[in-house]
Formats: sequence, structure tokens, C-alpha cells
Amino acid sequence: MLPAGFAADGAYWIDRATGAWITSTYYRNELPKWAQDFNSNRRGEKYLNQEWKDSNGNILRTTKPVEGKAGNFYDLVGSTPLANDYEFEFARELITYEKLGNGPATDLLILSLSANDILGHKVGPDSPEMQAMALATDRQLAGFFEFLGHQIGLANIWIALSADHGIAPLPKIAAGLRLPAANVTSDKIRAQVNSGLSARLAHPAEYVVEIGRPARLLHALPARARRCGEHRAGIEVSAQLFAARRLVRARCSAAFHHRLRGWDRSRNPLQLRHACAAGFLRSSFPGRNLSNPR
Repeated sequence: MLPAGFAADGAYWIDRATGAWITSTYYRNELPKWAQDFNSNRRGEKYLNQEWKDSNGNILRTTKPVEGKAGNFYDLVGSTPLANDYEFEFARELITYEKLGNGPATDLLILSLSANDILGHKVGPDSPEMQAMALATDRQLAGFFEFLGHQIGLANIWIALSADHGIAPLPKIAAGLRLPAANVTSDKIRAQVNSGLSARLAHPAEYVVEIGRPARLLHALPARARRCGEHRAGIEVSAQLFAARRLVRARCSAAFHHRLRGWDRSRNPLQLRHACAAGFLRSSFPGRNLSNPR
């Protein structure tokens, strides 16, 4: 959805819990028939109860739910190459039924392979899992390009590969390279931000109640902050968050590297935005999510 933006004819993403493909009424009133059929056939279920193995046959991860514990699609499949397989499967269906590349106009298709990002945040870039993921992605792209060649013809296609960000080595790996590194918890960052805000606004309080993805949920500002104006208070909030980010950078933290933007005054309760791309996305546009319930 984020790459598609406001002007796209359609945007689809995976429901975290069920694995069904969904969209928003911002784009269309209901899923197209081919997408409804895709969900009705429960195409995502074949990616459950699978073992992801490396080239030596070692099991890296499993998508089997823990006995007695309800698991969702995101937790089970999201950090494995199977998630990318599932996305490429949907993309092939979309290209076929929407007849992309077969008309007089230029069609633009954007795929976000979030599994690589999700796994990278969990295990770092130097892990055997990330190496296996890179090899799997290479094979998956080769298969998808072969499909495009047969379906449309590679001479008629421009292909661009990019990424939303890189990733730093985990502290234990960095230590072996004699690089200073440390883990910093979100609770520690939150405490520093609240301390800074309390001092600047002359009113001790827990302003930031959570720092996650994204950093969000601020308590209502005190009377003094209201008197100095919402804009000024927002600047103070943003300044303290950027101060926290500088502290983390100074300590070479590999755990908290998301870039914080500013303060979104259109939200209530007050909410902060950040510039980090999400994995499995939910609509932020007006409208409701559409899915094909089982």
C-alpha cells in the first residue's frame, strides 16, 4: 500500500492473522473475483506446517503452530521464504487476471518482499538464516522473471530492485569486529524522553507511554504545555525523541535505528509517526479493510 500511494488502481496486502489477501474501500468496494477465489481456495494454508531448511538440510524455522497455542500467519510464515513464495503466487494471479502488460498503457506493479525485512530485524544480517533467505530470494526472483518472460516478454518489461534500508550487525557480531555496540531497550529510551519532556515543560509526567513500531501513544499534555501552544509542545516532543536517537547512535546501538519524524497533530490521542516501512501493512486510508472470510 505504501509504494502504491493514493493514485493506484489497487493495493493488496496480507492479513496478519488469517493470511488472506485484503484491500481497502479506498481503492475498491470489494475484492476482484480472482482475489476472492484465491482466498476461498485457502491458498495460504499450504505454507503452514512446513520446515524451512538450508542447503545442508538443517531446519532453520518451522511454520507449524505450537500445540495448544493459537498462532497467526504473520508469526508463523512471515519471517521465512515461504512468505515470499505466497506473495509471488498472488502476483502471478494478479498479472494474469488483470492482464498486466497486454494493453496500450504502461502498467506498474510493485512488490514488497517483507519476509527479508522481518527476518533481518530478528536475527541480523550475518546469521545463517539471512544467508539462506538471500539464496531463496535469488531463486524466487529467477522463477518470477521466467514467468514474466513467458507471460509478457522480458523485452517489454523494466525491472528495478531496491530496498527500504540496510541493517547493522547485531552487537555480539560487531564485538567480534572490534566495533563498539550495545543493546538499548525501548523502555530506556522512553524513560529518557519522558525525563527530557518533564524538564522542558516544567511538569513531571509520563508523556510517552509506548515506543514501538511506530513510536506512539502520548498522554494529554499538561496545562503549561497547552498554554505554550500545541505546535511548541509538538516541537518539544519531537526534539526529545531526536535527542534519544542521538544517544542511541552515540552508543552504536543496533537495536533502535528507526528514524523518527515529527508529531501528527491530527491524531487523538497524540500520536507520533516514523519513517520505517512496515512488513504486513494495514490501511491508513479512509475506508475499511476488505477480506474474504472463511
